[in-house]
Amino acid sequence: MRIDALMVIIFLNDKLVSVDTILPFLMELKNRNPSLRFRFFCAGSPKTLDTINSNVVLKTVINDLGKLSYIGELKMPLFRKFLGNLSVESKLAKVINLAFTLIYVMFHDAKVIHFKFFDNPKLSWLTNIAPKRFIYFQQNCWGSSPLVDAADNVARKRIFETSAKSRGVYVTFDGYWSKFVDAKKYGLPRFHIRSTRLLPIWIATLERHSDYFDQNEMSRAGIENDGRSFAILVSNLTQSTISESLDCPLLYFKKTLKILWSEFPDRAVFVKRHPITDVGAMMEAIRESKHEKVYLTEMHSGVLGRVCCVTICNSFSYAIPDAWHAGCRTMEFGKYSDGVRKLAGNNSIRPEFVDSYVYYDDKLFTSELKRLVNEGRVNRTSLNEPDEGLTDLLQYFAIKKYGQRIV
Repeated sequence: MRIDALMVIIFLNDKLVSVDTILPFLMELKNRNPSLRFRFFCAGSPKTLDTINSNVVLKTVINDLGKLSYIGELKMPLFRKFLGNLSVESKLAKVINLAFTLIYVMFHDAKVIHFKFFDNPKLSWLTNIAPKRFIYFQQNCWGSSPLVDAADNVARKRIFETSAKSRGVYVTFDGYWSKFVDAKKYGLPRFHIRSTRLLPIWIATLERHSDYFDQNEMSRAGIENDGRSFAILVSNLTQSTISESLDCPLLYFKKTLKILWSEFPDRAVFVKRHPITDVGAMMEAIRESKHEKVYLTEMHSGVLGRVCCVTICNSFSYAIPDAWHAGCRTMEFGKYSDGVRKLAGNNSIRPEFVDSYVYYDDKLFTSELKRLVNEGRVNRTSLNEPDEGLTDLLQYFAIKKYGQRIV
């Protein structure tokens, strides 16, 4: 591996939204600094690798930028044979990969991006070595929401905790994130930027993959790309803590399929699952619906939003904003628990990304669905607004001649 170019090392967590959050920023960074190198580690479960590799958009972008691997794996058969113990191998691999990271931070001016990984008490001390080189990103580029946090608090009965003072640089998308608030309180370096998924370089990537989706998945299935299809984003079907019951989203998923088959039998329905989705329950619901035009896909919701007329979820999903910004109409059809509904009123917990929220009423859902179909797509104009925070952050990562300290 060359050491004559600066490197950014990224520790991804198990939340796929963190991958969606960081890739557009890294693409923009690479576009401005072509010699920059990237190294990705999945720092949570090794299953995250499979999830990323099943998403053609994320996989392609990561492969274009650098190398991705699980932090607890070295991919050295002889090494594994010598140890003879997967647990020991995993622990040793983590130590080696962390040592690799520190060497590049201390001697080659590398910067480290993470989403919580170095908050671990066993690892947080490492950030003291070079705190300005550890950048802690808020994992969701659509920002946090007091309403969502309050809804989670009602549903899970958890108590809010104030984040402790820690070392490093913090990047937020809303200013409400507790880590950012603490960073401001303690005078730590921080940046406030707009959603990375609104960057033109990311939008262009989704447009290219829309063509790919049309020429591959849609064409093979005999579906015409005429903008008349529907998409359903399936999240937690059987363990939803904000709904009236844990399996409430499953019930409304079934209702959604039934209504789409009854009212729009000639239109395709693309069903995209989430990594936490109960696939068995999802497949059984599809079979029960007897809908003849349901197609499973792993395509990015930002692409689905470009080829579909309406995108639907039965419990709010952070994949919905991508479809919304693409100009697709969005709907949420479900039933929150009484406590969550009291907080949200007769609306979604993130209403800014949902064109129509329908609380449990089948007839209202049908009429709202028809209304949105008739009204058609929307031109969401929010891409070219100036972002001084992003400009400053990109400058913070700016490449200089090797050997010259950045900060």
